[in-house]
Amino acid sequence: MDYFNDLNQYTNEIKDRIAASAAAICVMKDNKILHEWYSGYHHFHKGARKVDVFSQFNVYSTRVTYVGLAAAIAIHDGAIKSLDEPIRNYLMTYDSSILNNTTIRHLVTRTMGLQFQGDGVLRRFEAGTSFEGKRPEILAAIIKNATGKTVAELINKRVFEPLGITETEWRTAGKESLVCDIKS
Repeated sequence: MDYFNDLNQYTNEIKDRIAASAAAICVMKDNKILHEWYSGYHHFHKGARKVDVFSQFNVYSTRVTYVGLAAAIAIHDGAIKSLDEPIRNYLMTYDSSILNNTTIRHLVTRTMGLQFQGDGVLRRFEAGTSFEGKRPEILAAIIKNATGKTVAELINKRVFEPLGITETEWRTAGKESLVCDIKS
């Protein structure tokens, strides 16, 4: 009897509904894999690789967590003095009147901040304005300016390597094992 059949079926239905090229499930308990399931291909083009145990998926919701952890490492190491430090201290190329008194805490907690306009200009944004996508990028730039290292370098060196985690990474470019959901 397959206890996970309903989960597999549901996940496959969602994959199809959202027009994803692939889906995967891995259920673990007590450091043991109880169930693995794979469906689909790395992208929608002819010749795409079938998803398997070596396929990697972007999990975009973890990006904010990784950037926040890298910020915590930078604060712990003293590269960033405090969450309440103004971001203008790390973004010298921007007009300080635009950055005003926005702090690193504002970026981490998403309480206020900045907005890139379509013309690429950084401007203040009003409360309630949607700006979820750029905060991690601005914080990542601050971390790079403060530490001299990218978020990927900090996370890999300080978290993944010491824990012996080898099958996850902060990807900034594609690679063969990465599922990309390209549609054209």
